[in-house]
Order: sequence, then C-alpha cells, then structure tokens
Amino acid sequence: MPQFTADQLYQTASRILRAARASESEAATVATELRDANLTGHDSHGVMRLMQYVTYIEQGHIQPGSPVEIAQQSDGFAVIDGHFNFGQVTATKGVQMGI
Repeated sequence: MPQFTADQLYQTASRILRAARASESEAATVATELRDANLTGHDSHGVMRLMQYVTYIEQGHIQPGSPVEIAQQSDGFAVIDGHFNFGQVTATKGVQMGI
C-alpha cells in the first residue's frame, strides 16, 4: 500500500480543490481538514472524499465561493448559512465566531 506524507496529502488535496474552482483559502481549509482526518485514522472522511467533492461541485451541490452568512445571532447562538459552500468552510467560520 502506498504511503504519503502529511504534506503530500495536503498539497494534492489543495491542488485538486483549486482546479475545481475553490479559492485558495477554501482549498486550504478543506485540504487541512481532509488531511487531518486521514492523520487521525478517519480515512472515510479524508482525501478519499476528493472525487466526491469534485463531482458535487460539477453538479452544483457544492458551490465554492458562496458567501457564509450570519442568518440570525444572539449572545448564545448563531444560525449560519453557507449557501452550499463546503461544510468545512462554513463550520470553520462558525467556530471562529464562537471563540
């Protein structure tokens, strides 16, 4: 079975996502999450998802570049609409808000 370094996983994922119209920032966020899933042993949530993500982009199910919008917010919660952007991108913005 081939073995890849963490950097190889990240670089490959990032390049594929960029070629599929993700911005540099979006590609970096998603590639980091996919790489980290592999590194922690959750291969089903790792770089093997790239083919599926590219297909979803082609079909319009994922829409890179869509704005992440705060639909509703109060002191204790926020409702965030990612407008079909990557879940990793939307979730990262939500976590940053929470922090």
